[in-house]
Amino acid sequence: MKKLFIIAIALFYASIASAQINTVVVNTSGDVILRQGKAFHCFPSSQISADNVLYLKGSSDYDVTLEELENLTILSSGDVVTDGEFRGKDLSVVFNSSGDSRLDLNYENVNVKMVGNGDLVLRGRCDQLNIVSNGRGDLHTKELVWKSWNTKYNSEETDRNPSNLEGLSELLAELGANLEYLSDSVDWDQFERDMERWGENMEEWGRRMEEWGEQVERQMEGRAPRDRRDNGSDKPHYGPSSKNVPGDHFPGQRPKEASKSKSLLFDPHWGGIDAGLNMLLGNELAKANFNYLELRPLRSWVFNFNIADVGVAFSRNHVAGLYTGIGLGWNNYSFDNPVWLVKGDNGLEYELIDESVEGKLKKSKLGMLYIQAPLMIEVRPTRGFFIAAGLTAGIKVDTWMKIKFMDRYKEKAHGDFYSNLFKLDATLRAGGNDMGFFASYNLLPLFKEGKGPGVHTFNVGFSLIF
Repeated sequence: MKKLFIIAIALFYASIASAQINTVVVNTSGDVILRQGKAFHCFPSSQISADNVLYLKGSSDYDVTLEELENLTILSSGDVVTDGEFRGKDLSVVFNSSGDSRLDLNYENVNVKMVGNGDLVLRGRCDQLNIVSNGRGDLHTKELVWKSWNTKYNSEETDRNPSNLEGLSELLAELGANLEYLSDSVDWDQFERDMERWGENMEEWGRRMEEWGEQVERQMEGRAPRDRRDNGSDKPHYGPSSKNVPGDHFPGQRPKEASKSKSLLFDPHWGGIDAGLNMLLGNELAKANFNYLELRPLRSWVFNFNIADVGVAFSRNHVAGLYTGIGLGWNNYSFDNPVWLVKGDNGLEYELIDESVEGKLKKSKLGMLYIQAPLMIEVRPTRGFFIAAGLTAGIKVDTWMKIKFMDRYKEKAHGDFYSNLFKLDATLRAGGNDMGFFASYNLLPLFKEGKGPGVHTFNVGFSLIF
């Protein structure tokens, strides 16, 4: 009897080894590591159904090796990660987890259904990516390269064909997103009042320092030496006579030196940070086929990071000069309508977000990143005040479309959307030493001629000058 039992167990494990297990259901509070190998292995052992589905249950941590993976359902509160890359033709993932998971994939088709509250990270590559999202978690695909994708919001399907960008532009775009979040959380009215109060305090400090300097000069230069005795007294006079000291100066005073001529190197009021509002101007916005580009003014921001500058003065008194520099310009245009811009075959197109989720949409925006350089003439008519006018040229580094819902789910796609590669802003700047204002109007249209509406960008805001 014992021999028969041993033979039955051996036959059972032999049947498991011969059958290909390609479906895994994870329902554990522990962590799971999945890897692809030549033979099936599961430690600790777990339940396998009659149709060769591996069920991981309980609270243990699992280490699983599969020959291939076609279906993965994650219902756990723990983390699920892959050790190495999984390869295959089709993969279906159902993610209903409160934990975080990371999958490295190399498949032709990947189907993902997001239901849970955790975050799912997909890396690697695939030809077709299909996403259905009803959950509160985030799906991160920045490290996944795909050829095309489909998304569904409550059964509304749209096709996307973005191109994945890596490197500097992606990092700077993420920086811009963080700055936008920061700008939403700042009380700009209070910030402006604090800056004005700080400026007044600095002016008062400077005035006191000037008064102190004048007092020191009067003490050093305003006393004449005593070169005679008063009323025939025997009191000696204080200090040597000026005729006994080389040079024409009083005691304690340094001999006069020839004034040095000022350099022609000009220090402009450009380096620093600009923050302001973006607007679109153009008669075509009033047309019915382009009114989807109507903006939310208080959500359409521009940030300029003016990194370096150099200038030359027109004269040695530095009243006026010419300067240039280099910086980064990050622009976003937040749409009032729930739209997703699409690069169509003949021109710019758009798709409306499903009406059933329209109320849950937090933002729909187009973002652009530029490397830019100014050519400006600056004039300083009075001390502590400047005004500058000229041109700011820019070359586009990246363009992206982004939507975000109230439940934190978001999507982002990169492409040019028929936007112009260059911009040429007529720029006006004015202000004091530490703070000023700027206004710019793009002389070139935002979109290529014949591919989109003939609109121009206008932005205005304030500057913090370093």
